[in-house]
Amino acid sequence: FDASARDLTMEAAAAAGLPDPVLLEEPQAALYAWIGATRGAWRKQVNVGDVILVCDVGGGTTDLSLIAVSEEEGDLTLTRVAVGEHILLGGDNMDLALAHQVRSRMAREGTRLDGWQFLELGHACRSAKEAILTNAAVTRLPVAIAGRGSKLVGGTLRAEVLRSEAEQVLLEGFFPEVDISSRPREARGLGLAEWGLEYAADAAITSHLAAFLARHCGALADVSDRSSDASRAAGFAMPTAVLFNGGVFRSTLLRARLLGILDRWLEDSGAPPARELGARDMEQAVALGGATFAWVREGKGLRIRGGLGHAYYVGVESAMP
Repeated sequence: FDASARDLTMEAAAAAGLPDPVLLEEPQAALYAWIGATRGAWRKQVNVGDVILVCDVGGGTTDLSLIAVSEEEGDLTLTRVAVGEHILLGGDNMDLALAHQVRSRMAREGTRLDGWQFLELGHACRSAKEAILTNAAVTRLPVAIAGRGSKLVGGTLRAEVLRSEAEQVLLEGFFPEVDISSRPREARGLGLAEWGLEYAADAAITSHLAAFLARHCGALADVSDRSSDASRAAGFAMPTAVLFNGGVFRSTLLRARLLGILDRWLEDSGAPPARELGARDMEQAVALGGATFAWVREGKGLRIRGGLGHAYYVGVESAMP
């Protein structure tokens, strides 16, 4: 949220009669949900010095955070050391890209869609994408699009979403193999904007991740000298564990793709591969994490340390010929 969106949310909460509302970022909520789901066993899944990357790709946004595991008086503590930009890039963009791919194929075969039919195709591609990515046995899925005009039934248009097509669009378009030096393409703009609230000009989530890790290579200085020195030498913050969240990562294929790219970056820097922390419900984790956080505020659990990440920048675009 930007400042105005936060203010409006707080006003809405007050109007609804909610006492003392607190806004919680989605990656933190996802981590609280994971902690709550383990029922205390999380302490056996992480160690002092671990750096947890929370990678949350939902329907409309991508959010990244780093959580460091340290020790205080013999007990493990969690500290959020870095929070990324709120990137307006997610599953909705993937559905749209896949719909464009299918529409192009239909056009080559002589079928053209109007605006309403393309919107319907986008919804159909979402369902097809989810079925293909969560079931390896599905190689193609038919989609039906209502015809226009008087012959609605007879004019129904039919097409197919192919697994090869979906994998090519999603993997190469949104999770391409890139180096840690990769940076997302940026749109040129002018004026005052809040960091992270402009629509992403680059769809490559892996490039956004590389930029995030590089930008926060010194984030571990306050919690671990050893991890901080290694990250500075490598030029990027090096996670040791990854917690995935968001409906996009229900797909084993997409989780494996991103984890494989991250592990290659780590291997090139002489670091061990990151391990995946098991998330039980990636679509409801934010709600569950919010409930867990409320429980923690009553003094009944571990609270993640760290302040609210918030940054502004002023972009001035130079005159071009």
